[in-house]
Amino acid sequence: RRRREVRFAYRKPRSTTDEERRARPHHLACVQGRWYLVAWDSLREAMRTFALTRISKLRLLEKRFERVQGFDITRYFGNSFGVFAGEGAIEVRVRFDAYASRLVSERFWHATQSLRPLPHGESELTLSLNDLHEVASWILSWGEHAVALAPEELVARVRRSLAAAAKGYSAGKPKREDS
Repeated sequence: RRRREVRFAYRKPRSTTDEERRARPHHLACVQGRWYLVAWDSLREAMRTFALTRISKLRLLEKRFERVQGFDITRYFGNSFGVFAGEGAIEVRVRFDAYASRLVSERFWHATQSLRPLPHGESELTLSLNDLHEVASWILSWGEHAVALAPEELVARVRRSLAAAAKGYSAGKPKREDS
């Protein structure tokens, strides 16, 4: 509300160390039950999304700022499938088997969704997204009940994840931890 810059330590999911960030907060958002700070990142010179649980050593600075002209949180997250916000539009197509088709048809997943019935109770879901990270995880969460059809980048990402998971399971029995 007061448009003051903040400085904080931020740890990315795959990092073992914190990065110092200086940002201009524009919005706090609760997305899928988790809280995020959407802010202009001075280091990256772009709007970024920060998970609040990964922020530490937060300091409110004296320096004031003007909000990015025309910033709109609805447009920012407009074609994302979660919190990853990209540019442009990517057509995503996913085929669901008869079991999953009914479950998929009972929920609203995205503003751009279109569900087309296929033979034998299957269906094909089409979405227009601006990032593939979260939709890939979502497809994988359906297990054998979903198959990514397009774009090829998404199909390849899902294949790599499945191959890595299969490799982990084929390496032998998991080690049992003693109580």
